[in-house]
Amino acid sequence: MDFEPTPVERKLQAAVAVGGRVAFDADGRPIRGNYLSSILLKGSEEGEDGEDGEDGVPRLLELSNAPISGVLDLEAGTVTYPVEFINCDFDVRPNLEQARIDALYLTDCRFPGLRCAQLTTRTSVEVKRGASSGRVDFIGAHIGGQLRFTGISLVNHEDEALCVDGAVIGQDMACAKGFVADGAVRMVGVRVGGQLSFEGGAFNNPGRRAIEAASLCVGEDLLMHDGCKVDGEVDFTGCAIGGRAVFTGGIFINRGRTALDLARARISQNVEFCNGFVAYGRIVLSGAVLLGSIRCKGGHFENPNATAIAATGVVVERDAEFEGLVAEGAVDLTGAHIKGNVNFSNAQLTNALDALQCDRMKVDQDAIFDRCNAQGRIRMYSARIAGQLSFVNTSIGDVEDALTLKGTVVAGPLRMKFGGTPVGGIDLYQVKVAHLDDRESKWPARVRLDEFVYGAIADKKPDVKERVKWLKRNPEPRPQIYMQLASVYESLGQYGSAKKVLIAGEEARSHYSDSDNLLRRALTKILGVTVGYGYRPLRVLVWMAALVLLGWILFGILGIGRFVPIQSLGPGVKFQPLVYTLDLVLPVVNLKQRDFWIPQGAALIISTALTVLGWVLAICLVTGLGKAFKREL
Repeated sequence: MDFEPTPVERKLQAAVAVGGRVAFDADGRPIRGNYLSSILLKGSEEGEDGEDGEDGVPRLLELSNAPISGVLDLEAGTVTYPVEFINCDFDVRPNLEQARIDALYLTDCRFPGLRCAQLTTRTSVEVKRGASSGRVDFIGAHIGGQLRFTGISLVNHEDEALCVDGAVIGQDMACAKGFVADGAVRMVGVRVGGQLSFEGGAFNNPGRRAIEAASLCVGEDLLMHDGCKVDGEVDFTGCAIGGRAVFTGGIFINRGRTALDLARARISQNVEFCNGFVAYGRIVLSGAVLLGSIRCKGGHFENPNATAIAATGVVVERDAEFEGLVAEGAVDLTGAHIKGNVNFSNAQLTNALDALQCDRMKVDQDAIFDRCNAQGRIRMYSARIAGQLSFVNTSIGDVEDALTLKGTVVAGPLRMKFGGTPVGGIDLYQVKVAHLDDRESKWPARVRLDEFVYGAIADKKPDVKERVKWLKRNPEPRPQIYMQLASVYESLGQYGSAKKVLIAGEEARSHYSDSDNLLRRALTKILGVTVGYGYRPLRVLVWMAALVLLGWILFGILGIGRFVPIQSLGPGVKFQPLVYTLDLVLPVVNLKQRDFWIPQGAALIISTALTVLGWVLAICLVTGLGKAFKREL
């Protein structure tokens, strides 16, 4: 050694030479970094052929209360025993790059960063309390045990406060319990054999990435709960988590931008954003595969007038639980596949346009939105629900088509039981459900029912008048919506009610489509009155009977004096008002009364009117029978 040791350095060297467990208190006296490096490396070289604990090879070196001046340089060296620094101050970044050391502990120490790239340890590295004013670098390190940062403050505003890219951690890793990073934390491609905990940690890099951990691989749980607070973006894109991902109680802030990105992540158990979770910014789960459930009970997601939860294409092997969720901004589940239940009960959804987007979502069990309050549109285009779809006591917004289920197919019942009358419209265009349950429901003024197909109605005796009023809420009187309801009545054996529905449909169509053609409207109206638009063709016989009765009475009152015989009649030929009326009203029947008597004056007018009306009724009868036969064919 080409320099003379100071008294404290000489005492340290002597203590190390004794071996065993070495606890050395420098009592505030400085130790040079290069001299300390030589002690650590020399002791290891001497102990390479022996066992730890023999003379000259410590079992543990514990150095406390020592200011370390100059660089502690162990680069590419080997230290075969654990080293712990307690309440030490380093004025230069310690250099442990490519070093091999049994274990390293820094407790209540202060340093301007650490150079530990490609460091290899047999057991753990723990940094507790203290502070760093520069970059802490563990790039490519191989830690055989745990890597833990607890209670320490890492400050590096211009660069990464902590960088662990590509590191392999054999057991757990933690940045928790009072850990504070002012600057970015990078963990790209890190492999953690146990759990990764950020519990109670604070990560501050406002407006930029606070934690960048793309392609992270964790063998057990990812914990960002119970007081974890992040100001900046958290990037976990493409990560693989072998256990749970727990964010309950965490606070994530990156207003107007992405707060937490789990796109394309694969998580083997549950993902939890429950009570106490708060996000100010977008949460991204697009393309993620969740092998457990996603739980957001009571979580608060805020990204106003934008997307609060972006989960397009997410696959959830179990349930998606959003009960009591509060979202200010859109919740987007477009193309999601939920293999269990989806539950938005008691959720509060607020957004200027779409509060909830579920286009092409596939749910293998039930989708429940009971007591959900949506201030904005609920949009569910072309979704597939294998169980029931329920909107019981759901509140929808006052926007146009506030609840849109266009093209959705529901294998079970569609339950719609609104507590109050919704202000916004409902769009059920091309929706197909097993049956509709809207008992005690109050529908809004506008409901689109075009091509809405339902196999049954929950009410076994649905009121025809109320159902027809329901159909009239559709913007246009499409034939299909009336035929659909009529088919339900027919399936219940209520054929009379089915005909009433079909007749109501014809009436509505004639009023809507021919409002400017008075002649056509009049003719259609006549068909409706006489033969029920072909659904009640025999009704015309009642009208004919009424005409016969009327003519019989009128001609009976007028008497023979209003008729002139065509020729002298025999004594057996008399004027018979009933037979004469029948001869006029029935166009294809000749009862010979018209051949013998010529009406005069009022009788002529009445005869002409009865003849014309008889032909009209006959034509209506033929038309009605034709429609009836056509439907049967």
